[in-house]
Amino acid sequence: MSESGTCNLCGGRSFKLFKKAKSLYSEDFHDVIQCARCGLVCVSDVDPERVIDVYRNDPNSVTYFLGRQRRDGVLFNSTLKELSNYREFRSGMRLLDIGCGIGTFLNMARSEGWDVTGLEPNVSAAQYAVKTYGLNVIQGTLNETSFPAESFDVVTMIQTLEHVPDPMGVLAIAQKILKRNGLIYIEVPNLHNISFLAGRFLGVKDRVNTMDPTAHLFYFTSGTLKKMVQSSHLVPLLLYSGFNKSMLDMVMRNSFIKRVLSLPYRVLCKITRISRTGLSIQMIGRKE
Repeated sequence: MSESGTCNLCGGRSFKLFKKAKSLYSEDFHDVIQCARCGLVCVSDVDPERVIDVYRNDPNSVTYFLGRQRRDGVLFNSTLKELSNYREFRSGMRLLDIGCGIGTFLNMARSEGWDVTGLEPNVSAAQYAVKTYGLNVIQGTLNETSFPAESFDVVTMIQTLEHVPDPMGVLAIAQKILKRNGLIYIEVPNLHNISFLAGRFLGVKDRVNTMDPTAHLFYFTSGTLKKMVQSSHLVPLLLYSGFNKSMLDMVMRNSFIKRVLSLPYRVLCKITRISRTGLSIQMIGRKE
């Protein structure tokens, strides 16, 4: 919800309570509301600027990202392969990663020949990316920078858009700085994931903690993310919300067990793709 009390996606003013969600970091509960017109879900009673400031100065972010490096490496490799399906790559093409953490994805993209730039609000994470990998990472948010129009061939936002106070504003800037026929890659948590739905309708525990109201300001479904991308004058090329096909490589080190589980996992991926109940949503869009 914007400061004026309107929906960030459609401008509607009518909302209903979606859930009272407990913070993962305190005993506080917060109102998560849903737009009656378009269905976008967001937190209504958290100061977004304070959320950003807390994250900006969080001293534990580097440790957090380092703990995810193996997992992220598998998923990021999948992301690069997916992008190559929609854009013929030429060495030196420019890629901007918004919310780049310690630069794991940027470092992988650079090794593939991309000319990479990153944006990262957290001071420690941005410094780590620069000092450890020698990456061009700017400490700050997209709203705090000023890139010329049509600067990048690809803009990525991996687990970032749910954290920003104004997703439509961020997408408008991203569309502006993309070159013609440039691609945007967005990955966000899926509100309609199988764990959250089981918890909501069957009363079992949501094992993936979908609701994180003091960190995630917006909650997307395949439908609301697609509407947001289209409203930003970008053409959706891929919308995938099933289980990630690379996840088995991430969690299984034993090759024999991996082979045994390969077929049932592919079936699970297909089921969650059709039902759109995977843990995250991947979207690739193009600027015409």
